[in-house]
Amino acid sequence: MARISVVVGYSDYQCCKFVTDFLETFEYTVADTVEYGFDCICAVNKLKPDIVICDAFMYDLNVCQMIEKVKTVGVCDPAFVVATRSNVSHLLDMSVCRDISYYCLIPFDYLLFDKKLREIADSKNSSGKSVIYGTGSAISQPNREDRYDRVKCVSCIRNILSTLGIPAKMRGYKYILDSVLIALDDSEILYSLTKRLYPGLAKMSGVSAASVEHAVRVSIKYCWDNGNFIAVNDMFGSVVKPGACPTNGQFISILTEKVKSELGII
Repeated sequence: MARISVVVGYSDYQCCKFVTDFLETFEYTVADTVEYGFDCICAVNKLKPDIVICDAFMYDLNVCQMIEKVKTVGVCDPAFVVATRSNVSHLLDMSVCRDISYYCLIPFDYLLFDKKLREIADSKNSSGKSVIYGTGSAISQPNREDRYDRVKCVSCIRNILSTLGIPAKMRGYKYILDSVLIALDDSEILYSLTKRLYPGLAKMSGVSAASVEHAVRVSIKYCWDNGNFIAVNDMFGSVVKPGACPTNGQFISILTEKVKSELGII
């Protein structure tokens, strides 16, 4: 009997280790482990696993967004299983997430989880949905995932933040970086910072939404007062009134557009 192939996606190291230890103990094939949602999508398209086990929220995407993108690309159709530390099912758009095959909390019962995974794999294989090779829209966008190459995006954002003069040690630095990564995929989130972006980043970091907003604001203020004046003026001079500091939304929006311009993302 062929071993079941699994891609594991967690931004939380301890959760990732718990799941991979389980998979190794019960002799599953761990095809890859990733920290970012975009990396998970790339791994799925490349390795064509039977199952993806992931957290509800990763650094850049939630599971609903990952499922939607995997289905859009159309290279394969793995079963998605969410195993997470916190009960966050009420935060997901379940109308989109009907394709989640199983949802449970960590720590889970090894024997029960193994039984569920094997039932899911058997059901998927018997229904003939194990692999869907790209046709139609998938062929017209062969390099769709490359548009959001995580390494290139992160490197570009870091270079811009460094040029502007925001130190990597500041708490807001990572929140800004993650905000831009999310906005590259979901531009609508820029219109909902308070309701969607800050709470999402807060849950990934174990802090409050107010803490995220404050950290971002402090980093932007530091950049405005102590950063590279020429770079700051070139990027924000035509948008922000003289002497005024850009709002969080302005800063993240302009930075997102700058990254899109440099990487050629439409």
